Amino acid sequence: MMRSMSVAEVLEAPERPSRLLATLALVVPAMAALVIGLTHLTLRPLWTDELITISRVENGFGRLISDTWDLPLLPYYATVYIWTLGGQFTSDAWLRGLSLAMTVAAVTTCAAAIRRLYGPWTALVGGSLLAIAPSVAYYAQEGRAYAVGLFLVCLSTFALVRMVLVQPQRSIWLYSLSVGASAVLMQSALMVLVIHPVVLLALPGPVKARLIRWGRAVALALPLVVLAAVLLTLHGSSVHGWLAGPDPGDLLKVPALITRWGPYGLILISVALLTRQGLAWLAGGAAAVAAIWLLSVMGTSFWLEGTLTLLMPILAMACAASLSGLRSSTMLVWLCFIAVVTLPQTYGVVSRIEPTRYSRAVVDTVVDSDARQVLVTEPGLTFGVAAAFRHYAPDVEVQIVEPAQSMPNRPYWIIGSNQSCAAGLPTQLTPTLTMTLCP
Repeated sequence: MMRSMSVAEVLEAPERPSRLLATLALVVPAMAALVIGLTHLTLRPLWTDELITISRVENGFGRLISDTWDLPLLPYYATVYIWTLGGQFTSDAWLRGLSLAMTVAAVTTCAAAIRRLYGPWTALVGGSLLAIAPSVAYYAQEGRAYAVGLFLVCLSTFALVRMVLVQPQRSIWLYSLSVGASAVLMQSALMVLVIHPVVLLALPGPVKARLIRWGRAVALALPLVVLAAVLLTLHGSSVHGWLAGPDPGDLLKVPALITRWGPYGLILISVALLTRQGLAWLAGGAAAVAAIWLLSVMGTSFWLEGTLTLLMPILAMACAASLSGLRSSTMLVWLCFIAVVTLPQTYGVVSRIEPTRYSRAVVDTVVDSDARQVLVTEPGLTFGVAAAFRHYAPDVEVQIVEPAQSMPNRPYWIIGSNQSCAAGLPTQLTPTLTMTLCP
């Protein structure tokens, strides 16, 4: 088995790294995350949830806080409202820019935590591993709350590391603030309350004293955590009652989700299994997956993939812990190997155009024609189509109807799976998207 550096060895290390190396350990991963995130940032059209976010902030702050349909996400919507300066800047790039900024901050914070635990070379490698993760790159380019949750997981972990090594009172407050922010902004990030005690139990050192400090920090944020639990329970039981409850089969989907993005996850898990500290971080992540399933008030499989992305910093920490006992040149070889295997998949993620029925191309096609009526033939698409027209063409009046309603006056466009009509003229917008103009 490989040998990782212990916490005691980190504290007793006689030489401090150069300032340049310590800085590069943060800058290199951050720049990698930024470059990957900027690559084709707006190539994918906004999808329904992103259009929901824009609709919420464009309706004004009063309407934003009065509409409780998506109650747990209201603080996130308020954050986006501030980011867009009151809904004034809602371009695709600017909306996703918040997620990209949070991702870069997350990678930097994760690298800082690794640097404090295992040194700058390990931080450069571990932070870069997080930056190139395909799922991290995907959610860095999506205007939803997952990147915020990713940052909060990293911030809480950084605060935990400071409590373990440095023990200042301000680290306890930082941990409390990060956990409280998780309870308010992205409740999935509260998984750290399961991960961190498992890690503290497994790491060598004064376990009791560490758990007491951790407990004090959690106690300071406990009112917000309880409030988040109540809101999630009420929201899940009243609004999303149509979702199936947690099912044992959901846990069987975890391996498939890990391998969906290629061999990245399996490689990092394999490396983490080689040392005790790597196993400690992995055990914390596994406990979090179990807790997510057990405490879920909605259909677990409905959002498990996005939630698992919040575990990527823990996986990077686990891999970094196992690599920390190696020479710096050997660690760089490992980084290059994982990058060569992973980056093609990551580039494929940021370059992929997913099929959608309410992209900018759909809106432009309708607006540029004389047919200002749209028939939506697939259930569930009407909201996304309507939101796309409100966002991209707010000053153009377009009638959107469903088959159950009265048929529109001709000519009209058909969007959906059934596009048959007499003498219809199909328009191929993308390889996966066709609209038909019915004269």
